[in-house]
Amino acid sequence: MKRFTILLMSCFLLFGCGLSPSGNLESTTTYTPTILPGDQYSFFEHKEFRIQYPVSFEILKQNQLENKFSNKALVAFLSNQKSEFFTSNIIIEEVFLGTSVKSELFAESIIENNKKQLNTYQELDRKITSSLVGGNPTTTIMIRFNGRLDLSSDLVEYVQVYLTKENKGYIATSAYDPQDPFLEADKLIDSLKTFQLN
Repeated sequence: MKRFTILLMSCFLLFGCGLSPSGNLESTTTYTPTILPGDQYSFFEHKEFRIQYPVSFEILKQNQLENKFSNKALVAFLSNQKSEFFTSNIIIEEVFLGTSVKSELFAESIIENNKKQLNTYQELDRKITSSLVGGNPTTTIMIRFNGRLDLSSDLVEYVQVYLTKENKGYIATSAYDPQDPFLEADKLIDSLKTFQLN
């Protein structure tokens, strides 16, 4: 039940996110590849994207997500450490756009949706960043925010990054307990920095 609640919270946002509690984000429009240490992170390859994730996290592929999640979720990575109310996670979602849209414009539309979906939404940080789409550098937005799905739920912190290719949009979301009891927030954010489209 806890796992369902954790993933449902991430998927319910239809693309939720959060950034590191340790400081402000720095913007960069120059693409520099991020390769994380192999003893701490593994690569996940999908036909549409690739990302590195913490080695201790469990992978749930699309066929393992069953009907618990939006059909937009392609994969989820779950921490093996559980806080009192939340399990840190990363979820990659795919959205059909119907037309080609720049990553930054797609990002802004999802951010506006998050503001409407979350109670007590608070933007904590935002930066312009870069990644690869089909081997070409592109700019996008990485944002850190917190909020509650409803007024009685616990506060969750999110980090999101957004990319588009042709008529599809992709949202990489990390979600974690804002108290960060297992010091996982920075690992989650570092993972999102490796997100790129094939």
